[in-house]
Amino acid sequence: LTDNVSWRWIFYVNLPIGAVVLVVLFLTFPSMHFEGEKSRIDYLGALGLSSGAALLTLGFSLVAIHDWSYAPVYYSLAAGAVILASTVWHEARTPAAVLPPQLFKSSIFSLAVIVTFIVGVGMFGTIIYVPLFLQGVVGVKATNSGLLLLPLMAGLMAGSIGGGQIMSRTGRYKIQGTLGFLFMAAGMFLLTLLDANSTQFEVSAFTVVFGLGLGISMSVFNVVSQNAVSARYMSSSISAIQFIRQMGGTIGLAIIGSLVNQKLVQQIPKHVPGEVLARIPAQFRSQLLNPEALFGGGVNKILASAPPGARVQLANILPTIIEGVRVSLAESVHIAFVIGLVLALLAAGISLFIREIPLKRMTAAQERAMAARSESPAATASV
Repeated sequence: LTDNVSWRWIFYVNLPIGAVVLVVLFLTFPSMHFEGEKSRIDYLGALGLSSGAALLTLGFSLVAIHDWSYAPVYYSLAAGAVILASTVWHEARTPAAVLPPQLFKSSIFSLAVIVTFIVGVGMFGTIIYVPLFLQGVVGVKATNSGLLLLPLMAGLMAGSIGGGQIMSRTGRYKIQGTLGFLFMAAGMFLLTLLDANSTQFEVSAFTVVFGLGLGISMSVFNVVSQNAVSARYMSSSISAIQFIRQMGGTIGLAIIGSLVNQKLVQQIPKHVPGEVLARIPAQFRSQLLNPEALFGGGVNKILASAPPGARVQLANILPTIIEGVRVSLAESVHIAFVIGLVLALLAAGISLFIREIPLKRMTAAQERAMAARSESPAATASV
């Protein structure tokens, strides 16, 4: 879609799929109602969490587009932090909170949240920068770079399914979670070895290792978060984990993106000779030194828009510019993989402190029914 239509279609294509999913859920999803319970919806908490998260996302996104000196970055981050702090205060005083504070009374859940946030940073950093490396350094098209992420997805699915099966059969999750992070760290370490001469096969092989570890760890902590809380808070726990993972990815991507951009600015003068930089017409300098010019027909578009005289001059120096930017990009993306490696090792270390308790063998509905029976007048009288 990106190569042949427009990058916007990677978002538009989700609209009909989402519509079908909504219809199927509406028609088939069971409605559960528990006697004696009055349904309450914490609209204010939901609004506070969503708006605060949106402002934080906006602020960190602006960092990636501009830099930390851009004033609206701080306005957005400050407003988001204030709204989220106010929401936390509200949630502590609301019986049917969207994010119940009772969840964090469990040390297992709290540590799972911290680990999930860290993994979110590393996961999104890798998934974003691997295609960038493939397009800008290896030289594949957008379609092929997407397809080359299939090994990562295969490793993720294998790790998730296999890890889930092992955990359900053994009831052990602590060692499995740590092992998953160590696989992620191994994959990240292999990715740090990539350079301007790396091949598609190397990138694909390294991402399989990372995907395997990611799949194992994700399946573990989705279950751990639910296993550590009572049935009443089970749905809230998994929602919180997903929310924290997305926030970690957003914040991490913005911070890592700003570091990669700074590194790129530093590396380009080292790999593009000064005399070549001086010959680039001022109106084309920012475009040609942008790695996006290496993708698809970006260079051809720049040449087509240049005056005849400048076109000849650019054609003579383009090979040197492209090679210099390509090497600079390879060295700049390296920092994203190094950060991912450190975060994976940090997550592995924290996971060692998570207390392991037996997995629940009853569903939430069964737990509710048992609790109701134990609190019934007949049960009380018999005691």
